[in-house]
Amino acid sequence: IHEELTHPEGTKNLLGLSGDGVVIKHFQEGGPKEKSKRNVLIIKKELKLAPESFTYNYLMAKECTQHELFEKALKHFQIALNSEDEKIEILLSDICTEIIKILFKTGQSEEALNECIRRQEICQNNPEYWLTYGYIALREGDFNCAKDNLEKCLTLDPPADLLTIEIDNITWKPEMLLGYTQLRLQNYEQAKTRFENALLHNENNWSLLFYLGVTCKNLKEYDLSEEYINSASMIAPEEFRNKLNFSMLLMNIMNHNFDKANDLVKIIVAELGFSEDNELHILEDF
Repeated sequence: IHEELTHPEGTKNLLGLSGDGVVIKHFQEGGPKEKSKRNVLIIKKELKLAPESFTYNYLMAKECTQHELFEKALKHFQIALNSEDEKIEILLSDICTEIIKILFKTGQSEEALNECIRRQEICQNNPEYWLTYGYIALREGDFNCAKDNLEKCLTLDPPADLLTIEIDNITWKPEMLLGYTQLRLQNYEQAKTRFENALLHNENNWSLLFYLGVTCKNLKEYDLSEEYINSASMIAPEEFRNKLNFSMLLMNIMNHNFDKANDLVKIIVAELGFSEDNELHILEDF
């Protein structure tokens, strides 16, 4: 299913692997959907031979998760957990983290948080677990718990086996969530620092620019706030433009730029999408 570079003396030696001018092309004709079809066919054949296989139940669950077949994914994850095969530690932590994500996505918030606590020892070296735990705690309003877990995600030194972890999940995502957490805790200077750190890794994220603008507004840095929110509005999806314009309107009123504010009122009214709800719930799909 997955081709891997190996080294006779173990995975850790791959950390120093480099080669100027070397290009590795890894793709499937037809894109991700075709690759998934190919994977599922292979996995099904293997599961017929070994229905309790740890590895192939894990792989099938991952495929099901990609297609939002959450009930089937949980079934295969559970078989993998109960398998008598030798279990790879990092895959165990990934299974537990994926189960937590599925529970939360399917509206089982309390169960997801309980699973976070229950699986902490298994997942303690997995940054993705701490990111997930932090995100759920943030969404449930436990800001101090969110802060501690997101900081753990950023400061953790993961083992070499975690070579496949997404770089976003140990850079701008936890920084952005920490910024939002500090914003909710009204620690505006710390929020600004976190958002700026995130921006270093993802400079064209409109929601990140928006929250930086909101933070600067609370710091009474109105010119900078207007700059960030204006940048966000230029690249945001169409459905969020009017809310961003409304935020810009507030910035200009606070900064006594009444001519600009008047122009924005005309734009907002013309779009017929005026709303007094100025909070963007973008974190729901994080």
